[in-house]
Amino acid sequence: MYGSHKCPTAKGKLISQSDGSRGYTVKSCYDWLRDKKLQIDWHKAVWCNMALPKHSFIAWLISNRALQLKDKLARLQISQDDLCCLCQSAFETHQHLSEDCHFCKSLLCGASTWLSSDFTQRNILHVINRKRWSSVRKKLCTAAVLACWYTIWIQRNSARLEGIVTRPELVIQQIRRMIVCRFNECKPRVVSPKDRIWFC
Repeated sequence: MYGSHKCPTAKGKLISQSDGSRGYTVKSCYDWLRDKKLQIDWHKAVWCNMALPKHSFIAWLISNRALQLKDKLARLQISQDDLCCLCQSAFETHQHLSEDCHFCKSLLCGASTWLSSDFTQRNILHVINRKRWSSVRKKLCTAAVLACWYTIWIQRNSARLEGIVTRPELVIQQIRRMIVCRFNECKPRVVSPKDRIWFC
């Protein structure tokens, strides 16, 4: 009912705005009805099928700046403490927690060493997507980064609520076990010998 009232208006508006070459289309009407949003380039990486769903969910919250971090709580005057729980050396923001924190860098460096890749660059998901790697390697590297972010969030909460932080070396071993198990569950039917050598 809603669409039937609004579509004639959309049709007239779209036809008047067009240059006459394209005219009215159902797609243009649909886009006008739903207020088409800005296209994003990280959704395929965040919802990678090689990553665990809980890792993808935390990565989605990080990408949307939706985690309840100390900088947001300080802006809302809920808390005056806005230092990172893991390093105590900078404001706790999404940028800091996912890229700049010493604990985060330790995990990403450990994953980089294990997978023979560089995860220390900014906008790492975008960088991985642009690499000329095989699909399997891209998915495994993405899954490793998302696992690091999820583990950072867990360790951050542990540090804040219990005052306990696990050493990065032990966390890297846990992440490696998670990724190997996930790969064995979701690996494609055909994996090239080159990818097998690289991953093993």
